[in-house]
Amino acid sequence: MDLVVLAILVAMVALACVSAPWALSLLMMMLLLEVSLQASVGVFRAIPALANVLAAIPAAVGIGRVLVREPKPLLGYLTPESVSILVILGWSVLSLAWSPTNSVAGGRSMSASGYYIITEALPYFLVFVVAAPLLMTSVASWRKTCTVLLWVGPIIAATVVFNPELAIRGGRLGTTLEGAARSSPLALAQAGGVIAIVGALAVTPPGFKAAALLRWAAFVGGVAVTLLSGTRGQAVFAALCIVLCFPISRPLLNPRTLVSVVLSGAVMVVVASVIFDFAMTQTDNDRWKAGAVASGTNVRLFNALELLEAFAANPSAWVFGLGFNAFSAICGDPREGYSHNLYVDILCELGAPMLLLFIGVLFGCFRRARRLIKARGHDPADRAAVATLIALAMYSLMIAGKEGNLWASFSVYMYLAIIARLDAREVAASAEANSTSS
Repeated sequence: MDLVVLAILVAMVALACVSAPWALSLLMMMLLLEVSLQASVGVFRAIPALANVLAAIPAAVGIGRVLVREPKPLLGYLTPESVSILVILGWSVLSLAWSPTNSVAGGRSMSASGYYIITEALPYFLVFVVAAPLLMTSVASWRKTCTVLLWVGPIIAATVVFNPELAIRGGRLGTTLEGAARSSPLALAQAGGVIAIVGALAVTPPGFKAAALLRWAAFVGGVAVTLLSGTRGQAVFAALCIVLCFPISRPLLNPRTLVSVVLSGAVMVVVASVIFDFAMTQTDNDRWKAGAVASGTNVRLFNALELLEAFAANPSAWVFGLGFNAFSAICGDPREGYSHNLYVDILCELGAPMLLLFIGVLFGCFRRARRLIKARGHDPADRAAVATLIALAMYSLMIAGKEGNLWASFSVYMYLAIIARLDAREVAASAEANSTSS
């Protein structure tokens, strides 16, 4: 298994250095590949950050290629949406000046400090928020990224599912690994959901005979990783995003298409059910029981209410916020380091103006996504690629409502920034074409 995983890493790094779609795919699969590497190769357990560094270097090379080779490479980079995201994150840094999290409460480690969280998250911010959107210069480049994910997604998923070093403990796959590394079931599940969504919604360009087999392999592999991880929310959210965005990816233009969509949906449900039954027979802790689901939901609801009560009791917080990660100082349970809800965090810790600004980002990206669909609706592969991007943005937004905090939701910002960038470049290209023709 170690040779297989290393071969995948070498191939992806090499291709990522010469191809922007491969570079973004490597970033999107980075955490899943990291778990596979740590479970297979000792050096990656001893140096947990090594896999991340090996993914970031090709991204930097790819950005250099974009800046040198692409005409107007920065066009669409600093959109109102992406600038607003930077403003929100910047305000969170300023809010540390009045955040109670700076004096760590009794029973908590220094990891509860806002300074510590931001410092630890800064490399991910640079990679996913600053760098990753630059790699995408057109819908065509994003479509190629989806094609790459259809190839590498199920392969990486298989190296996790069938890795003998990973086991299910407490209902979660690969919760601990020998050595210094710890795998995150949440990261596993999120990556699995991404692969499943791409497999369900993306299509390859016409003429590829094994396209259907490739899509099904991605869907099955992604679902398997998500369910075996024992993370309920990611599985449910991925299914919702597939259902909501499938009609966008495959518009129901005639009875034949309708029948095809219905049959495909039915087969997906059956396949997912079979994998679910298998996953439940492998687990030693049924996390899907009603009581376990209700317990997790109640904890998150209580956390949000606790933060909202502190926010409501402080009039100045309505404008300035309580300060980033104030929850860790407010919550009475030292085991709860954050509220698990990005949106409550933005309101309570950063203030109502920042929440309104974030709502503006969502509204702007919604308008841009609609325009992209309209502009690319004539091409089935491009339309499916746009639908996949929308689904992934929705997926990350849903996850941020159950486990996110401001400096751990970088996939949200990345997908929103890519939507805004692609639309801005499409609009500029359309305007240039119209002026040339006239």
